[in-house]
Amino acid sequence: MLFYLCGAIEYSPDHGKAWREEVTRFLHALGHQVYDPALDEKKNLTDEEVAHFRSWKATDLPRFQQTVRKIIQYDLDWVEHRCDAVIALWDEYAPRGAGTQGELTVAHRRGIPVYLVTALPTETLSGWILGCASRVFTGFEELRACLESQAASRVEEQKQPAAVRPRSMSWSVGMNITKGSIGWIEVVCGPMFSGKSEELIRRLRRAEIARQRVQIFKPAIDQRYADDHIVSHSDLKIQGECVKDWQELERKLDLRTEVVGIDEAQFLGDGLVGLVVRLADMGKRVIVAGLDTDYLGRPFHPMPELLAVADEIVKMLAICMQCGNPAKHTQRLVQSDDLVVVGGGGTYEARCRRCFEPNPSNMEKRKAATTAAMGLSAEKRNP
Repeated sequence: MLFYLCGAIEYSPDHGKAWREEVTRFLHALGHQVYDPALDEKKNLTDEEVAHFRSWKATDLPRFQQTVRKIIQYDLDWVEHRCDAVIALWDEYAPRGAGTQGELTVAHRRGIPVYLVTALPTETLSGWILGCASRVFTGFEELRACLESQAASRVEEQKQPAAVRPRSMSWSVGMNITKGSIGWIEVVCGPMFSGKSEELIRRLRRAEIARQRVQIFKPAIDQRYADDHIVSHSDLKIQGECVKDWQELERKLDLRTEVVGIDEAQFLGDGLVGLVVRLADMGKRVIVAGLDTDYLGRPFHPMPELLAVADEIVKMLAICMQCGNPAKHTQRLVQSDDLVVVGGGGTYEARCRRCFEPNPSNMEKRKAATTAAMGLSAEKRNP
């Protein structure tokens, strides 16, 4: 496990370093990892900011605020997306600052265990802080005994044959245990107007109902209906995050997420394939939706590669808007040689194999010829 060490820094006489060093030693001895924000003074700051930002509080308040906002963003990112649990020291210095309260609130909100250590009388503590705590300890020895007991239980558990191991595991590994320690990849593909986004939303909603940790992503280029939701053509929607490419998606991933949903995957780049495989190897369920062919009927990368590594494939078909037959193609109705032209109805139609015409100019010629032929036929009937 990775523990985040939370407590007073700004108003603590030694910036909270002594107790963190003590805790880090016994956590390392138990095989855990630690992030110490007091030790990591560089964080995401420039060398100038590290050297001078504290003095700017009196001499350059706007610059001080800007630097502190960078620290807040950096530390809360560790709490929200990287740590498995928080150890917090609540002493007489903690209430003078606000960082400890903020970090504990975020951890509680995200369902991250908080081990609160305090020698202060319980009745003097803020109800908010006590509410954020998963366990309260009167000292570090008591915390150490608890963590050592948990470690011993895990060792004994691993010694048992798999068939007789208890089913109740800690929250941090429960998903992998109950699903056999394997993740999987589901790919929903097909043309536009085939219901891909609806199917993706349906699967993700079931995961949310099951109280699984779900993260949902869509490409920033797709702003047709909303910038913070995945929205189907039938107006079904589910909240998601916009990303410009697979690298930004990877940066935004919470390692505790159990189910990852990705819409319009064809717009996120070839590196998405490797990322999806890595997530599945980590034991996560990854559900991907996207167009499998482009406006010319060619494979739309990286969807073919995603189909190749998928554990489950769902091929959706639309209804041809010309003849009513099953449609596997996306017909572009506007003249453009660009691979990506974002649009919906009026820009694209679903077409069957027979009615599909990859070149819009040929489609216009065919339509003109048909109109002319119909006019000639009418003249013959009515000389």
